[in-house]
Amino acid sequence: MKTVGILGGMGSMATVDLFGKIVRNTKVARDQDHLHVIIDNYPQIPDRTDYILKRGLDPTDKMIEAAKRLEEAGADILAMPCNTAHYFYDRIQASINIPIIHMMKETKKRLKSEVVLLATEGTYAVGLYKDVLIPNDTMKKDIMTLIYTYKKDQTIDVGLKEKVLNQLDYTEGIILGCTELPLIFKQEDTPIPLIDPTQVLAEEIIVQAGAKLI
Repeated sequence: MKTVGILGGMGSMATVDLFGKIVRNTKVARDQDHLHVIIDNYPQIPDRTDYILKRGLDPTDKMIEAAKRLEEAGADILAMPCNTAHYFYDRIQASINIPIIHMMKETKKRLKSEVVLLATEGTYAVGLYKDVLIPNDTMKKDIMTLIYTYKKDQTIDVGLKEKVLNQLDYTEGIILGCTELPLIFKQEDTPIPLIDPTQVLAEEIIVQAGAKLI
């Protein structure tokens, strides 16, 4: 089986979530059957949305630094549990000799209906997800507040969360297009199907690394 590298820290709880989903979804008979996973949790990578919106430092060099470190440590494939980080995908991929699984492309393969995208302002600004419904500007700001409140201390603003969900009765599905959002929204919160790109990424990692899904 292949060794998996996780380019993490964007944010740290999202990195924990991806690793947990890899472990929980791998079919094993014993500890030794799990995948070898190397995690570089590197929260010093500058904020991706801040850079895209021209109010922060370029994170590319630090992401490339982490990617190279993972390759040198023995990773055969890489994954980035951050949707917005995929804006920099081509530059990171060009800097290393192992493949990076593209979370957006794998998620798009599974979409069969009209869905609305919940994401960071950076992800919206550069159109990382195509052919999806986009919330209005007020809801975008509410989603950003939910994300960055959670990033700060894992607090979920329940009132704001309900406000967002109450405005989504028009859609057939919701893409949780920031890796903090699956930690905030759960399927029991709404009858609308939730699409979790972190779950998609975890399953693709398992398959590409040569293990079996539960």
